[in-house]
Amino acid sequence: MYRWRAAPGRHPRGTWHVLALHQKESNNNMSDGLGWVNVPAHWWDLMAPPPAFNVIVVAAELASEGNSDMAASIVVDARQDPRWLGIAGVRTLAGLLAGHGAHERFNQLRADLIDRAAHQHGDDIDDRVTASLEAVSMAECYERQQMGRLAELTSGSPFGPRETATVAAQLVGGIVAIAAGDDTRPIFSALRDRFGITR
Repeated sequence: MYRWRAAPGRHPRGTWHVLALHQKESNNNMSDGLGWVNVPAHWWDLMAPPPAFNVIVVAAELASEGNSDMAASIVVDARQDPRWLGIAGVRTLAGLLAGHGAHERFNQLRADLIDRAAHQHGDDIDDRVTASLEAVSMAECYERQQMGRLAELTSGSPFGPRETATVAAQLVGGIVAIAAGDDTRPIFSALRDRFGITR
């Protein structure tokens, strides 16, 4: 079960409030050309720049420690092109769940998100869960190389790539925390090596 870890004493809705403040700037139809609708199809075949992956890994590591608000702030404040952040987030989530049994892992993650939504209420929670479910679907499409379906999801998304990157990083952090327990360092170290990130 991929349960999200909440930091002690933190309001569970706090992270999405950070995103909501940024929503007007990073919706999918941005006039500055940085929304999902402006992602060239071939970008998905390229490796996102290491600084973009670094943002995702740093945010995911914070999320794995229960610091979801700080994880969100890292992505929201990042200076990288949000389109690369979105791609890096989706690809990292896809890579973490890929391999034998991936279908079951994606479905379990969806079920956990829906269960979470059933026990919490509010428009911001609904938006957060919707964005998370959408990120999971994007990651599954990428893992299966269903690029046409992935293009449909991104072009029709009400969320921008920065929002997708944020929830993807939080999901990655939660999954790593469940899988690794108290010692998440080897997994994040392996992710840094894979993406060419130097500390």
